[in-house]
Amino acid sequence: MKMLRALLAAAVILPAVGCAHQPLVSTAAAKGARDWSGIGAMATHKPNRAPKRQSADTAGDLTKFLCNAATEAKAPEGFVLSKETQDFRKAMDGQGDKQRMALAKQIAGDQTVMGAFGNWSKLSEKDQMATLDRVVAMEGKVMDFTPPPMSTATGVPETGTLAYFQGGRDGIGKVVLYPEAIAKGDRWTALATVTHEMRHAYQFQLVMKAANKKIAEGTVDMTLAYGFYQANQVISKVGGEDNLSYGDYSHLNNEYDAFATGNMIAAVVSKGEANTSGLGFVDVQYKPSGEPYAGLAFIESKVGAAKLLEALNNLELKIIKGNKDEAVSL
Repeated sequence: MKMLRALLAAAVILPAVGCAHQPLVSTAAAKGARDWSGIGAMATHKPNRAPKRQSADTAGDLTKFLCNAATEAKAPEGFVLSKETQDFRKAMDGQGDKQRMALAKQIAGDQTVMGAFGNWSKLSEKDQMATLDRVVAMEGKVMDFTPPPMSTATGVPETGTLAYFQGGRDGIGKVVLYPEAIAKGDRWTALATVTHEMRHAYQFQLVMKAANKKIAEGTVDMTLAYGFYQANQVISKVGGEDNLSYGDYSHLNNEYDAFATGNMIAAVVSKGEANTSGLGFVDVQYKPSGEPYAGLAFIESKVGAAKLLEALNNLELKIIKGNKDEAVSL
């Protein structure tokens, strides 16, 4: 992370441009003009296959790594880098960050969990899962959702997947973990992964509440719910998940929010020891204080909304070029 701090100091030198946010709820949304017609598919679709973050020897094909303006323009309401989602980002940065920090502090103050993390490599698979169960229970209470059941799968996926969330007709969903893969990783990656996937459960349940008119218009929850819903409609609008680069995928509204959740919590709880550089872009990498090194709000304040995607890509490239000997990371 020292390398990250140094690179950011040198890379984030952007011309200052004013950036004005729109009202939190648009006029159309305030009148109830929302389309929830795709809600049924959310309860039955299979999890998206996340594009792999590239390594240094394959980073030459940058169209498969960086964010692509043409792709994101096909479904602007589903991506956090578009001007159409400024309201969503403002809601996420406000309410979402408060939830994340509250959870991080609760985990850090739990002697049972912290004791287990302190002896993580020596714990049995059963005890590791029990520790993560305790974290999940905390997340459900702090973020006000019903933690879905966690089941386990065998093996270590070639994709590097440690866990995934899948919606369900019960309105709760489920999280599937790969204990062998988790055991091979480190404690903070396990923490970031589980809190990331449980954030997807929170998102799913919030969308279901909104679609069933259990959330009032004009509220932060409605703004978040509709943003998460729009992210789930992206795959069909762009012609399939294979048309998403890693940058596009990690900046879907729901994925960006989940990366921010897992990465911030890991950074705070580990007091900066966690290495989440392989999880998302530079805009979801955090200091031990929970402050982002270079969050989207900061970048946007320097270049304006219209140049946000381009500026983020340029910053990510500078990070990559400054760290050639490792996998494309921060």
